[in-house]
Amino acid sequence: MLSCSNNSGEDEYGIKGGIEPRFHRNADCRNAYKNYFCWINFPRCDEYGQSLMTCRSSCENFFRMCGYERDLWRCGESKYFNGYAPEVNNKSMTRLSFLIDSFAIVMS
Repeated sequence: MLSCSNNSGEDEYGIKGGIEPRFHRNADCRNAYKNYFCWINFPRCDEYGQSLMTCRSSCENFFRMCGYERDLWRCGESKYFNGYAPEVNNKSMTRLSFLIDSFAIVMS
């Protein structure tokens, strides 16, 4: 079973690092989070009563205010799983390549 909490300084995949508290004492991050998820769940409507897409700027503001690394932002088109371009698998053990490999196993 995978565990996220241990005292070794590694995550459940053996990658060195720790949990970055993004909301802790960061009012700008908390507000951006509340706004972004409110707009996702209760979108604006056009004059015909049709839901409008969430603004990219609100998504980007959330990731920026909460200090996410740029490669983790997912505010683009759905065809790239909301990324900005296709992800490149470099086969090194990074967060991104691990997720890509995991999805390839599940999808095949």
